[in-house]
Amino acid sequence: MSRWILVGLIVAAGLTLRLYHLGFQDIWHDEAFSLSASHQSFGPMTKDIVHDFVHPPLHYYLLHVWMRLIGFGIYQGRLLSVLFGVAAIGMTYLLAEYSFDWRTGWLAAFMLAVSQYGVRYSQEVRPYEMAVFLAAAATYFFARALRERSARWWWSFVAAATLAAYTHYYTLCVVLTLAAFGLANRRRYRLPWSWWASGTAAASLCFVPWLMSGVVQVSLQSPKRTLGFTNPNMSFTFGRLVAAINTFDNGKVLGVNTPTPAWAVLMGALLFLVPAGLALLPLVRRQRADAEAARDGLWMMGLTVVVPILAIVGMSVRAGFQFAPWYLQFSMVPYYILAARGILGLRTAVLRGAAIVALAAFSGPALWAHYTIPFKGAYREAVAYMVAEFREGDACVNVNVRRLDSGPYRQWFVYQPGRPYVPSMTLDAVAAGRTSCRRLWLVFDYYPGLYPDRRFQREAQRRLESRWKLVSEHPYYGLEISLYKNR
Repeated sequence: MSRWILVGLIVAAGLTLRLYHLGFQDIWHDEAFSLSASHQSFGPMTKDIVHDFVHPPLHYYLLHVWMRLIGFGIYQGRLLSVLFGVAAIGMTYLLAEYSFDWRTGWLAAFMLAVSQYGVRYSQEVRPYEMAVFLAAAATYFFARALRERSARWWWSFVAAATLAAYTHYYTLCVVLTLAAFGLANRRRYRLPWSWWASGTAAASLCFVPWLMSGVVQVSLQSPKRTLGFTNPNMSFTFGRLVAAINTFDNGKVLGVNTPTPAWAVLMGALLFLVPAGLALLPLVRRQRADAEAARDGLWMMGLTVVVPILAIVGMSVRAGFQFAPWYLQFSMVPYYILAARGILGLRTAVLRGAAIVALAAFSGPALWAHYTIPFKGAYREAVAYMVAEFREGDACVNVNVRRLDSGPYRQWFVYQPGRPYVPSMTLDAVAAGRTSCRRLWLVFDYYPGLYPDRRFQREAQRRLESRWKLVSEHPYYGLEISLYKNR
């Protein structure tokens, strides 16, 4: 079989897996923010992105144009991520084939195609898959620029690196790692200093408009910046790092928000982590790889896996930045390339074939769990219930476990476009009797699997008991809606 036919089949399989059940999972807060913010005109959209400040604006701007072309909706928004997820599979092949050989390329591309994590974020209206593709593209262009000393590939790298950093800040960890590798080997590759200087200047100038938007001032004042210090669910622990690696290993066989069985942790490590480590043994033992180019490929893949992870861990520990598995996602492509290299380095064809078959079989339950087990909340059903039961004169109190969002307002905007949200009041105003409404909705909104603490909900209910009588409670996955009437 021609290698390009094989790669085409892998890309087609990756596309099929990413389109399958595209609308099964409800949208949660982050997706709802992306859709509602990008649906606005340029000015209000930029204001929303600056206020949120967590991500740069490129994905939102592109999503805005995309939805103007094909329409507004969950499927339309997720389809953009699907395209970037599929493009990342192709870029993984190109990077692995150029760094090593075509066999490493097709196996690494296959790993990404069947990756539960790759499928998950290809079906989410967020910038992660776009950033994964651009980080992989930047690595590929940089490798070619080094080896071939080509201005065309150098400026392709500068463009991809700039776009990646404009999509997700943490991709700078990958870009700076590549730059450090190039500078450490400058005597061998001898890229002109003028390239380094002009590329750095051009990329820096591109960021001036965004830095002048007010995003720096907002980030310095926002409590979200140090959420890792105040919220244990977003802070670094060694266990959370192990869990993050396990997600790369397709270990979430019982669902994203369900603990991984010990056997799945072990099997995932044997099929992914151990081969990746074996691939790096020639460097650890100071043995020569098959060729100088392959040795450089090992260094580049190893560094772009390890250094960004260590940098993000350091920022979480020292500066309180949020730590989450999806922030490490840019290391997934080189990680799969190393794992593919390690599997293909096994001594016999029987071992290699058995490892590939086991990897494919092990990935099946993880994908099936993604397609069949909800983990983002039942917002669609909850919003439909509120619409059906709403009466004129009702009011709503939203209690969010993070105290950063206002209930399912943005999900309401997506699922009920054009319909105004239930009039909202603060808990203090309602508890003090400063309202004339006869019925009150109490919406307790939490993140499934991440924020199980219901203290905010119980406190809100206690404060309402003196003036309001509970009529009904409707629990949904991700939120609970209680209806009260005035005593």
